[in-house]
Amino acid sequence: MDDEIVVGDSTAKQLVDEYAEISAQASDLKKKKDQLKDILQTYALKKKVEKLFGESHQLSAKPTVNYSIKDKMALRHYLEEK
Repeated sequence: MDDEIVVGDSTAKQLVDEYAEISAQASDLKKKKDQLKDILQTYALKKKVEKLFGESHQLSAKPTVNYSIKDKMALRHYLEEK
């Protein structure tokens, strides 16, 4: 069954393997991206700049604060009371 052609010349087994490889690559790329982000944020803070420039790209490096609300319904009730 797994040797049946599913798409074009690809079998289900081949597609499963390709999917797993792509997933692993995506995970590795995300780790690398997060590492670069941390390095660049640290550099931007050290140099006190809000933009960083490459040869053909630029990045915004403004510090931000993110808030996470665990109980959104409780917040909604609290705000409705005010």
